[in-house]
Amino acid sequence: MICPKCHTVFDLPANFCPQCGASMLRSGGRILMITAVIVMLIIIGAYGYVQYQLARAPEGAKRSLQTASRGSSVDRSAIDRRQAERSAVQPPRPSIVAAELILTDISGRQILSTPVAVVAPGWFALPAHAGIGAYTWRVVMASGRLLEVEGGILHNASPVSLWQLSSADSQGQAELMPWSPDRPLTWQSLVRPESLRPVRIGPTENLVDFVRIPFDDEDEALGVFLQSGQVVGWSFGPLMPGGYLWTGNRGNDLTPEFYPDDFYRLTFAGGREEALLLALADEDLSDLQRLENLVSAYRLEPRLSPRERPAHIAPAAIQAAIRDLISRLENQDQVEEILRFFDPPTVLTIADPSLTADLLNVAREVGAYAYANELIDAFQAAASVQETPNRNLQQLQAEIYRDWLNRLMAEGNIDDARTVHREAAERFPDDPAIHLVGVELALQDQDWVRAERLLAARNYPSEMRDRVGRLQREIAALKGQEGMIVIRFRPGSRTIPVVARVGRDLIDQRFVIDTGASIVTVPSATAKMLGIDIADNLPRRLFYSATGVQHAVEIILPLIELDGWVIENVSALVVDLPGQSGVGLMGMNYLNNFRMDVNTGEGILLLEPR
Repeated sequence: MICPKCHTVFDLPANFCPQCGASMLRSGGRILMITAVIVMLIIIGAYGYVQYQLARAPEGAKRSLQTASRGSSVDRSAIDRRQAERSAVQPPRPSIVAAELILTDISGRQILSTPVAVVAPGWFALPAHAGIGAYTWRVVMASGRLLEVEGGILHNASPVSLWQLSSADSQGQAELMPWSPDRPLTWQSLVRPESLRPVRIGPTENLVDFVRIPFDDEDEALGVFLQSGQVVGWSFGPLMPGGYLWTGNRGNDLTPEFYPDDFYRLTFAGGREEALLLALADEDLSDLQRLENLVSAYRLEPRLSPRERPAHIAPAAIQAAIRDLISRLENQDQVEEILRFFDPPTVLTIADPSLTADLLNVAREVGAYAYANELIDAFQAAASVQETPNRNLQQLQAEIYRDWLNRLMAEGNIDDARTVHREAAERFPDDPAIHLVGVELALQDQDWVRAERLLAARNYPSEMRDRVGRLQREIAALKGQEGMIVIRFRPGSRTIPVVARVGRDLIDQRFVIDTGASIVTVPSATAKMLGIDIADNLPRRLFYSATGVQHAVEIILPLIELDGWVIENVSALVVDLPGQSGVGLMGMNYLNNFRMDVNTGEGILLLEPR
């Protein structure tokens, strides 16, 4: 309080000033007067506001307000009528119908199950890539009703496709409308329909019938964009980032442009991915047939990009399936059937280093060295294009050549060994093992001079000491055999085959060295080729064979040439040996022209002319 006389300020209320004693009653009266005026003004203002509202309200509402103002009970019938009038003026808000889209591939495998918003008249949107490979399209409504997808709309370069349901009930549903940049935009979640929030438009990108906007909601990015309660766009959550606002015609003016079958045929059918699916899904295939079908699929062009490819037919999954089938076929003793499926270009396309290693091991196991080299050559050519030579492949190819040559030499396939050695020596001139095969081939040709020169041409690692020593001994032995006929045969064999030439025409004739036969024999076919008619009155001699004693025609062979040594006018009997068609016996009347030295253990017969 403030004293009106001395202006002293004090807090406690009092009738007199504690400083000068002046009366404080006039000040309090003034305060009471001001308070009364304020209260009167409030009452007058409230009365005026009520009269103003009565003047604007409908008649029924006016009576209700008048009754309420008089303190009587509320007229409920008037309130009900008022609510009915409002409902007639403001229609119910359109609903967003959520359904479940289920897509399956040609094998019946489900490839997608996702919520979709169905808008009038029966349209829903889906990222275009999400429907690729779908063979059947089904939509399950909230009621459990299953609807077929009738057709769709997808323009070139558009990332979003529209699809329409058959027999969809659109009553009360929000309609598909084009987005208007001049009106507010909100977004509603399909996961939590009560979630409705405004959207601020950022940078936009114009697409075919769509505008893409940045939009990312980590919790619930699957939803629809709304303007005035109508759907004008979509967000697809994990299927595709961003928001997509529709700029085409309103939904009631749209018609499908193609069927789901057309979409499948244009985007998926006939490609590598479809062939892989069928190869995996066909339960009637054997392991060998399934492997063939999987590999054959890689000869087809892919229809999908790596991002669009389903996980179960991604390269890693198919490569693992192929390797598993190869392992199972090996256990079934069907190894030799495997390689015919894997031509080198297809193996390059599969691009699996582990599979390539498996195929090379199989090739070496079954002796398919030519295939292994062809496969390595294909990879080497690809590496040279990329200017990244693979040293491991080069080392592996040298090993394959060594294995190949050793097997050919062990089998006595000398002609093929020469061919392979020429190729191997050209590719790997510094490989000591391949070089030593050249020495062995020279010894096979009885050319100790070339063998000795080749052996001395280079140094060898210590682990080859035994092999080098053996070749040195063979060269020394061959040196001592100069001027002799050397006949090689299978070590330990009791049969010594040899090919000589007979007659003036030098006809090749197969013989078997037989020290128990006193005279040479030739088959009747050879006698005929020499122009000898055994039906003529020719001398006959007794001939003892495994089938008994027989009289054989005796002829004179003009000459027999063996390894360059010629013996003329050799007596021979015309005998067809049982079980040895076309074979004659090299008897002692020919062999007595030589000193013989047989080493059965090493398979060598030396004939030194007397």
